[in-house]
Amino acid sequence: AGSYTCVFSKISDYYRLTYKNIQDITVSSLSITSYSNDMKISCNSPDFQATSNLLFCCLNIYSTSIKSVWKLNGINPTTGASNDTKNCTEYEFNITESLCLPELATVMTYTCEFQTGHGARASQNITVTYSRTDYVRISPSVNISVSEGKEFNLTCKGDVKNYDSIIWEIQSGDKIQTVECASCITTNKSIATSVLSVNVSTQDWNGTYICTFSNKSSNTSANVTVNVIPLPLTTNIWLDPIKTSIQCKKSQHFNCCISANTMEDYTVTFVVQGKEFQPERKNYGNFLCYSYNYNETECGKQQNFEVYYRFVNGMKQEVKSQNIQLKLTPESNISCTENFYGAEEDRLIKPCRLLSNTFIRGNEIYKCYNTSWIPERNNCVSEQINSLLIRAESLVNSPVAKTELPIFLQQLQNVTELQQNVNSSADLAAIVNILYNISAIPADASKPIIEAFFSTVDNTVNDSKMEFWTELNNENASSSSLLLYSVERFSENLQPVNNTFPNVSTKTLELQGMVVTENRSTDYNKDFNKVGNLSANVLIEKSVTLPPNSTIVSVACSAIGQILPRNYNEYVNSLVVITTLSSERPQNFYINMTFQKANMSLKSPQCVFWNFSFNGNRGKWDNYSCISTDKEGNVTCSCDHLTPFSILMSLENPSSNAASAYITYSGLAISIVSLVVCIIIESLVWKNVTNNTTSYMRHICILNISTSLLVADIWFIVTAVISEQKLQKNREICIVATFFIHLFYLCGLFWMLSLGLILFYRLVFIFHNTSKTIQKVLAFCLGYGCPFVFAVITIAVTLPQKNYIRKDVCWLNWKDSKALLAFIIPALAIVVMNLFITGVVIIKILRPNIGDKTNKQERKTLFQIGKSLAILTPLLGLTWGFGVATIMDNKNEAFHILFALLNTLQ
Repeated sequence: AGSYTCVFSKISDYYRLTYKNIQDITVSSLSITSYSNDMKISCNSPDFQATSNLLFCCLNIYSTSIKSVWKLNGINPTTGASNDTKNCTEYEFNITESLCLPELATVMTYTCEFQTGHGARASQNITVTYSRTDYVRISPSVNISVSEGKEFNLTCKGDVKNYDSIIWEIQSGDKIQTVECASCITTNKSIATSVLSVNVSTQDWNGTYICTFSNKSSNTSANVTVNVIPLPLTTNIWLDPIKTSIQCKKSQHFNCCISANTMEDYTVTFVVQGKEFQPERKNYGNFLCYSYNYNETECGKQQNFEVYYRFVNGMKQEVKSQNIQLKLTPESNISCTENFYGAEEDRLIKPCRLLSNTFIRGNEIYKCYNTSWIPERNNCVSEQINSLLIRAESLVNSPVAKTELPIFLQQLQNVTELQQNVNSSADLAAIVNILYNISAIPADASKPIIEAFFSTVDNTVNDSKMEFWTELNNENASSSSLLLYSVERFSENLQPVNNTFPNVSTKTLELQGMVVTENRSTDYNKDFNKVGNLSANVLIEKSVTLPPNSTIVSVACSAIGQILPRNYNEYVNSLVVITTLSSERPQNFYINMTFQKANMSLKSPQCVFWNFSFNGNRGKWDNYSCISTDKEGNVTCSCDHLTPFSILMSLENPSSNAASAYITYSGLAISIVSLVVCIIIESLVWKNVTNNTTSYMRHICILNISTSLLVADIWFIVTAVISEQKLQKNREICIVATFFIHLFYLCGLFWMLSLGLILFYRLVFIFHNTSKTIQKVLAFCLGYGCPFVFAVITIAVTLPQKNYIRKDVCWLNWKDSKALLAFIIPALAIVVMNLFITGVVIIKILRPNIGDKTNKQERKTLFQIGKSLAILTPLLGLTWGFGVATIMDNKNEAFHILFALLNTLQ
């Protein structure tokens, strides 16, 4: 570096000429003044893809001759892009998951290098480290708001190595509590995900949710806040009245109240058939009440309609009250006018009274009698049970349900043990609802918890409550079925303590259970003999494959079977046994149960289970998919499903039907032989008796009637082989046999109708001739087409509901689906039609029209058809008349014998 001087000189004799120039040269070293810091990239971070991937270096000087080069681990990279700006260079590298190894960190060295082209260089290394770090994320990741009574879901995902558990907590102020709601939390350890699902939000769910992946050495958490905005639950809206009559153009007062313990300013409307009205708001103690005086002006509208209140909160979410039922009554019919209008015999339903902070559940029913509203029934729940019912509804939707359940169960047991606390069917129904609510809470299978629940059930089914149960069953209430379901659900939700279930027995209930081990080498074989002086056994063989750590729990009940609605003339004659599995039932599943009979005088044992979906969800005993074996004082049932099981027996002895059975089988044998002989004779004389169209069609009908009845009788013999005990094993054969019996008996009837219509046609439409082919096509369509439609529609409608055939015999069902009507109605309709045709035939033969040109032979044929119909039709009508009588009066043996005699020999 320095000043360089260049001198040019020219010297002559006379002068010296000098040219001179000075140039300063500065030599500087290359140095990088600024550059990117070393980077650490978390591959499993939620922001992984959003991480900046731009590196830069800046030189201390700028020159166009200086070039920049980027290298990766000492070599030129094949990916990425560089960009030069004056004295700086940038490099955008690619982030790929292939750089993220599961266990080790990956270090990549990026080098930026400046070169002058004359050997001068400057470089800087920048390291980028790829690694995996523990992280947890909740979605939605932003704070959310949800209205009370609505549902919400939170999903917690983590990338955490070697965690032991996932814990959900709620922080409200300084208070942090663990969410103890197994039914709300679904955890999948294989994908490190836990979902918190809240079906009914209450204020207990308001707060900040913390999801923690926990192990012995550290915890990794994420959190999100959920704001629960007040909105009244439908059950917490008090309505007055609940049901009433109104008079046209007369004002009727309606009132609705909710708890005033809220800061939310609701928009409330009174809705009548789509029209909204603004009610008046008033404070009433600890309640906010909304009243409206409604005046119906459209007097010609429908008599019955419904109105309701609508509440809308600040989130614009709404809830509707229960419907108020109104009946528009003409002024001339009005008898009662005190506060509410009503005609004689009308019912008025009002709510129970308001308390200081809540209201009593239930209602009061009044009847209009002699111009006054007379109290007819009080369905109000007692205050103590009302308080427990409200707590149970809150507890089942609480994040700490499992923690508080033992205390609540003990209080419930104490209240129900006192006889004076349960003094009405309304109290009893409320206790069942309490048990139903809390049975949904997964509980530890500890002896005190089970005993408290079972003792409460004992208190509801003791002898002093039988009057209330009769009352509830007469009202078609589902309380008894709901109680059975509550016991089943409670046992299903029990969680083993130290991998075991205790043996627990109370007055009417006994529980035993087992945890399935990985290599199960023993049968599930449990004996029950501690309740009701009866015994039962439950056996699930070890060959039945069940997943490890699944649970089997069985409960024997001695009293619940006596309060369930009874099938006609059938009685529960054993313990009721409930068995539940915590896992899905495998395909090869079979359960065997042996029941001791309680009353040895009862007959016809059936293995049955309680079908909760039958009878409008009120439940009913059903014997589908069970095989019974009666041996001395016990009945063994083998079934392929799990529900509450028992045995039903009746007072009637099947031997009492021996006479009708003997007649049936003897008559069938005679009929089959006769029909075969008939068909043989027809084939032998066919050419000689079909010399005109009318005769031809007559014998076509006779042949098809005989064939149809023969096929039906053969299938009837098949069903006779299937005894009641074998019916469940051969149910598919029974269904097929019933279908063909139904089809071919109908075919016989419709061919008989064809015979009548042919006669009617030949006598009435004298001058109209239709070809033999057309007549034959029409006859076959009627004789086989119509029966096929009836039979197929019947099986298609009733078979999916499992009530196509009867429980004890292979024939169309009557009690459950009325499928038998698909036979009775066409049969009796054909009888009526043929009686009419017979009458017309008799008149026409006795009094022929002028110009009747039928020849002597054809008239003889018509007379023979008429004689056949005159004999067969009354016989057929009488036969199926007695058939209907056996349905209406099943106990009358005479009807059974007459029906069997006529049916088999017709």
